[in-house]
Amino acid sequence: MIRHPRFYKKIIESTSDEILVEYIDNEFDENFNRRVKIEKFINDNTIIIDEFINKLNSEEFNKLNRFIKTQVKVMKHHEKKKKYDSSKVVKGSIELLNEFRNLYGF
Repeated sequence: MIRHPRFYKKIIESTSDEILVEYIDNEFDENFNRRVKIEKFINDNTIIIDEFINKLNSEEFNKLNRFIKTQVKVMKHHEKKKKYDSSKVVKGSIELLNEFRNLYGF
């Protein structure tokens, strides 16, 4: 299963055993704000904490770019088949993904 790319916001807690990181993805609350979630990573003591968020976000940014490229292909396919309603839905998705991409600052 392909999961939506995440944007890791900050490290909440770091111990010798685990690292808790706050992130957002494509899940929204009732006010249309992205829902903040927490992910736990095992700290194998090879992780450089100062670089950890940047490394995670770099990987997620690459996933996001691949995801957007795929969505653009899907949109073009729908346009070619004259499925304009489907194309419009995918175009809206691409716009949201591009807004999300701006969070990364790369």
